[in-house]
Amino acid sequence: MIVHEVEQGTPEWHRLRVIPTASQFHRILTPGTLKSSSQAAKYRHELAGAWAIGGPVDAVSTDYMDRGHALEAEAGKWYQFDQDATIERVGFVTTDDGLIGCSPDYLVGEHGILGIKCPGLTQHIAWLEGEKPTKYRLQTQGELMITGREWFDFLSYHPSLPPVLVRFERDEDAIEALGAALEQFNVQLIALRNHLEALGHKPPEPEPADEDGPEWRWDPTRDATPIPAPDPEAAQRARDERAAVLEETRAAIEQGAEEGRQRREQ
Repeated sequence: MIVHEVEQGTPEWHRLRVIPTASQFHRILTPGTLKSSSQAAKYRHELAGAWAIGGPVDAVSTDYMDRGHALEAEAGKWYQFDQDATIERVGFVTTDDGLIGCSPDYLVGEHGILGIKCPGLTQHIAWLEGEKPTKYRLQTQGELMITGREWFDFLSYHPSLPPVLVRFERDEDAIEALGAALEQFNVQLIALRNHLEALGHKPPEPEPADEDGPEWRWDPTRDATPIPAPDPEAAQRARDERAAVLEETRAAIEQGAEEGRQRREQ
């Protein structure tokens, strides 16, 4: 594993993301069946385009993405307190051969990863009700494969409702299938790059930093400074209160569904 000390979202980070990344592994394999995805060819073309121009093909920022970035640090601090854990922010991580990568939100201690989602209210309530975030199966297993870590904590965070925390353990069958699919995908991606070079194209060299511009410095502790270790009894009370609120929320959802069924039957 190689950790690249770049800040997520910067041009340096985008230039590294010209290889398959864990957040897009579902476009190579389908999460449910672990069979080839119909999106693989388009994803390969996007990566070849990013390599050709030295940056993202279509950089898009939505209100939900901006909201997620704003809430991520708050969610990380909640996790530190609730789990009594130390978390570390990283920029971009690749395998030793540099052929696949990922951008974990946080590394947890020596063995874990924390992935944070800050969805809209409807999706968060669905996860509160018990729906499993299975569509992120390949992202979680991909990050575990690349980092060599043992478990992935999936945290859905909404400031108005209790958080949802789901732990994914390593799934060696999924990791094996993913590794085989990525090997084939990269053979095709490298062949496509070679084809573009044979046609006379050379990817641009990274632009030197602007000496007159503001100095940028990597700070691996940004948004992840460990908070003081909580009182174990206080942490347990917080977990008990969260469980009680979660149970009340689920009961209210079930009651509403039952009342809806009764009205439809009348």
